Amino acid sequence: MLSTRIISSAFGIVLLVLVMIAPEIWFDVALAIIALIAMWELNSAFKARELKPMDWLGYASVLFVLSLRFCSSKVAFLLVLGFALMVFYLMFTKVVLSNNKINFVDASVTILSIFYVTFLFSFLGLTRHMNDGRYIVWFIFIGGWITDIGAYFIGMLLGKNKLIPEISPNKTVEGSVGGLLVCIIVTVIYGLSIKSMLKVDVSILHFIILGMFTSIFAQLGDLTASAIKRSTKIKDYGDIMPGHGGIIDRFDSILFVSPIVFFFFKIFI
Repeated sequence: MLSTRIISSAFGIVLLVLVMIAPEIWFDVALAIIALIAMWELNSAFKARELKPMDWLGYASVLFVLSLRFCSSKVAFLLVLGFALMVFYLMFTKVVLSNNKINFVDASVTILSIFYVTFLFSFLGLTRHMNDGRYIVWFIFIGGWITDIGAYFIGMLLGKNKLIPEISPNKTVEGSVGGLLVCIIVTVIYGLSIKSMLKVDVSILHFIILGMFTSIFAQLGDLTASAIKRSTKIKDYGDIMPGHGGIIDRFDSILFVSPIVFFFFKIFI
């Protein structure tokens, strides 16, 4: 099982590097494909509990929001507001006219899927298209995946006290703390190694704070995805990545980390 996870991770990292060094449009295409698959996985999880999310609205939101990077920020903001209002009207009109075939719970999980997948994935694109975004976006993957790797191995070696067994029985307090420390160390090392490329005055303290917050939110994202799986009674969101599960299983922590990195560099750097 471990060897499968390692091989699958190595293959995924190679693909990620290729996408990163390719022209930006390929990043946008890859992000759209990943987000569409994630939307399908989340809606499938809800359907396992006999809910009826409005799939087409979720897919449309992914394509619409991710395409806004070709607009100016002011136009994009207005379009997002208009689209959100349209979604609100369409969704509840559908509820009213469906004769209770679609209820307000279905409408609510549709909103959740749009926010969870479309909104959070959009920050990956926003970060990639920042100035020096090709370097900054790696902080997202460090925060998400290095925390996971550190927590996994340190948890195996030292883990004794369960973190939140009702949601994720294999996670331990020791693994959580270990993941946090490993993430801070790797974030500082990577940050200092690219500091000259960022052309800004970034201190070690900045990178320590960034590593701490990205690790905390990475673990929150992981636990949130686990809580949804518990609620919908599924083991994994999919099987697209051997040893890891589906797209959401692999990107759950990334989704929560991406807004943190985006706003950190927008506000503090």
